[in-house]
Amino acid sequence: SFGTTTFNGTGTWTYQGTNATTTQDLRILSGTVAAATGTLTIGGDFVNNGTFTHMGGTIRMISTLASTTIFASSSDLGSVTISGSGSFVFTDPIESLTGSLTLNAGTTVLPTSTISIGGSLISQGGSFVHGTGTVLFNSSDTGEVITPGTSLFTNVSIAAPLGGYTITGSATTTGNFSLTSATA
Repeated sequence: SFGTTTFNGTGTWTYQGTNATTTQDLRILSGTVAAATGTLTIGGDFVNNGTFTHMGGTIRMISTLASTTIFASSSDLGSVTISGSGSFVFTDPIESLTGSLTLNAGTTVLPTSTISIGGSLISQGGSFVHGTGTVLFNSSDTGEVITPGTSLFTNVSIAAPLGGYTITGSATTTGNFSLTSATA
């Protein structure tokens, strides 16, 4: 376990082992960081101004601050789990998750343009705020679920030619819903 962790310089840093924890911020100022293959737990902001390689793992956000930033820049994230209280804000206008987004607590503010989710969306105790953007579900496998809880979508697109999604519970969109190359 580390406090604030900052990477700055050229080259690549690789987390060894399956899991890693930073109890405060994780900041990538420059260079490349290859994450743990299991769970990378972050107790503060995640700010990437370099390159972040998710290695198929999960970022678990546990901050208890009033507002916590998730900024991935142009790097894709694997799965993201929100387990802390307060507000978690995706500050990129466009964000791509190759895995699932799980909201166990707190309120998550989704990107203003598009968030693509290559796995499930599970809101079970947490909630999300979706301003004007689109949630794009684009899994390449079956068995994914969309469980929004009481949160409302603005625009939803399911475009998963090889994937399969099941919408569990009530799902409401205040904008557009499109289904292409998939079944829901």
